Amino acid sequence: MELSLVQFIKTWLLPPGILLLALGSGLYLLRRHGRLGRLLLLAATLSLWLLSTPWFSARLLGSLEVYPPLDSASLAASQAQAIVVLAGGYRQFAPEYGGATPSAYSLLRLNYGVRLHRASGLPILLSGGNADPQRPKEALLMARVLREDYGIEPRWLETKSRNSAENAAFSSEMLQKDGIKRILLVSQAWHLYRVLPLFEQQGMAVIAAPTGFEGPAPSGSRWQDFLPTAQALLESSHALHEYLGALWYGLRYRGSI
Repeated sequence: MELSLVQFIKTWLLPPGILLLALGSGLYLLRRHGRLGRLLLLAATLSLWLLSTPWFSARLLGSLEVYPPLDSASLAASQAQAIVVLAGGYRQFAPEYGGATPSAYSLLRLNYGVRLHRASGLPILLSGGNADPQRPKEALLMARVLREDYGIEPRWLETKSRNSAENAAFSSEMLQKDGIKRILLVSQAWHLYRVLPLFEQQGMAVIAAPTGFEGPAPSGSRWQDFLPTAQALLESSHALHEYLGALWYGLRYRGSI
């Protein structure tokens, strides 16, 4: 019930939900409070344009990418004991695979985890359950890909978690039982901003292993970067979700998991 309520609230606090609320409120206020209604409509329209531009979305996501890429020297000196790969969603309808399969985000993380495993020989933990008990466990979907496509067997599978805070809690518990306290944590570069501190709160020493960087291109901006796109709106929504999630976990989970 709590997770359903959180999902409902999140829907209307993030784009496009919050923009639809603002547009609807502006239209409602237009007759009774014309100036306020027009200001709200203008603000919603400008926000929609800004959030939909690659120029803005790249900078918004880039502001979350606080951990640099892990180079070979840092990997060698890390003294890590295991690699933790976090699930990043799944596709329920994937008939070409005979059923559900990991999402593009999950596959990107998994591929980088494999790269680190082959460079270091460290064992892999896959973490990801599902908020819906009737749906497949994300870690199991990733494990199938790891076995069938890469020929690698994961050492641990964490399948109970329903969110990032539980990823950290349940994964850390499994690892610490085996005497492991220092890990490489693999996820999107912009996701580690929120999730890495959750593992540290569980007493783990964490080395960031970011992948999927989305920040501004080193070559600078082009005029096309100011044209609205659906992909840019999605990426802006991801960034705002991470900031909102970091705030929520700070209030809800600190010291309680």
